[in-house]
Amino acid sequence: MRLLVFGTSNSILKGGYVDALRSLSDVFHLDRIGPGGSTSIILPFFGADINFSNYDFVVIDTSINDGAFVGWGILHVEEILANIRWFCALALKSGCVPVILCMPNRRFVDTIDPAISAYKQVSEEFAIPLLDGYSFVRAIAAETSSPIKELFLDDLHLLPEISRQIAPRIISLCHPVFASHDDHSIPVFRRVLASDLSLQSRERRTSLLTALCAELSPNDCIEIALGKKEALSGIVYNAGHTFGSIICNGSNKVAVNVKSHYFQKNDLVVAARQVSPSVSGKDGIVRVHMQRGATDAAEIIGLVVSSV
Repeated sequence: MRLLVFGTSNSILKGGYVDALRSLSDVFHLDRIGPGGSTSIILPFFGADINFSNYDFVVIDTSINDGAFVGWGILHVEEILANIRWFCALALKSGCVPVILCMPNRRFVDTIDPAISAYKQVSEEFAIPLLDGYSFVRAIAAETSSPIKELFLDDLHLLPEISRQIAPRIISLCHPVFASHDDHSIPVFRRVLASDLSLQSRERRTSLLTALCAELSPNDCIEIALGKKEALSGIVYNAGHTFGSIICNGSNKVAVNVKSHYFQKNDLVVAARQVSPSVSGKDGIVRVHMQRGATDAAEIIGLVVSSV
C-alpha cells in the first residue's frame, strides 16, 4: 500500500500514529506532509503539488485544528467544506482514496466538536471512509477503565502510545472506493507563491520540506490581482518568523491573527490561516500588509485564492 498522510501536529508527533503506520506490513511506502498549527486551508495550498497517482490512499488529518478555530469563532463550516471537497475530488480523480481521520480535542470530548459535521458530510458525499477519534478514545477508555481525558497529552494531542493504536484502524478503512461526485459543486482554488511576489525572499528548511519565504516588512504592501469571482481565502506563512496580525484589505477588510508560541524558535514552521470571511478585490485588488505599528517582518510562503 502506498500511503500519503496529510496532517498537522498529530501527524508529526514522535512515536505517534504515523510512526506506527510505517511499521505495518501493509504499508510499503509512506510520505507525510505535516504543517503543524494549520487549518484545512493548507489542503488546497499543498494539494496543488501532489501527484495523487503515486498513492493508493491519502489520510486527511486536519479536522482537529478546524474544530479549534471554529470554537474560537474565526473559521466557518462552509469554509472547511470548500477546502476538503476540493482536496477529495482531486485525489479521487487520480484513483487515490481519501481516508478522513478526525482526531479528538480534549475540550470537546463531553460536548460536540464544531468541525466534525463538515468532515462527516464530505465522507457521505464522496462515499469515503472516516475514523471518528472521539469514538476511538471512548472505546480505549472503556477497554482500559481509564478516564478519557487521561489519554491526552494536552488538548490537541493524544498520548503517543494511544495515538499509535489508531494506525491499524486506519489501515482497516483503506479499501477501494468507486465514488461519484458533481464537479460543478467543487470549489476552485489557485495559489500565489512567494516567488510570485515582488519582495525579497529566502529559502528555509525543515526535515520535512523546504519553502521559499517572501519577507513582508511593516512598510511593505502586497497587491494581489483577483478576478471578478475570486477572493483571498488563505495565508500560508512561516510561524517561526511571523508574529502579530496580517491585514487583508479589499472590498472588505480582515485581520488574520498570526501570533504563535513558535515565534523565533525554528528556522521554518509552516502554518496556514483561513482568511475568514474571504476578501474579494476592490477594483480587482486585495492589499496585504502587516498591522499598523508592527516592528517585525512576516515571512509569507504563499496565498490561497478561491472562486466565489
